[in-house]
Amino acid sequence: MSNILFLKNLNELNNINKDNGKIIIIKVGADWCVPCKAITPLYHQLANNNKNPNIIFTEINTTDADDELLDYIDVKSLPTFLFYKNSSLNNKILGCDKLQLAECINNLSL
Repeated sequence: MSNILFLKNLNELNNINKDNGKIIIIKVGADWCVPCKAITPLYHQLANNNKNPNIIFTEINTTDADDELLDYIDVKSLPTFLFYKNSSLNNKILGCDKLQLAECINNLSL
């Protein structure tokens, strides 16, 4: 069972971003992206092991998302991980660096 919300439009993102104090982590990838597929199991494991109720794990598949959402997140490379708090972008991880992703998420989970 996954603890990940799959976002397809900007309205869905805005609805969860209204949750003040919550950290929203967004994995942005695509079905055709080999590095995205390589890091997905780790991201799912981190989401499933998360015990912090103030962290919300989400994913955006660029193949399925609408243009308004893709324009808003303005991602230029895949995979990209975006970290929002109080509707503000606080951190961004580009690429398939498993160690960096795990450390960043584990530090949030403390």
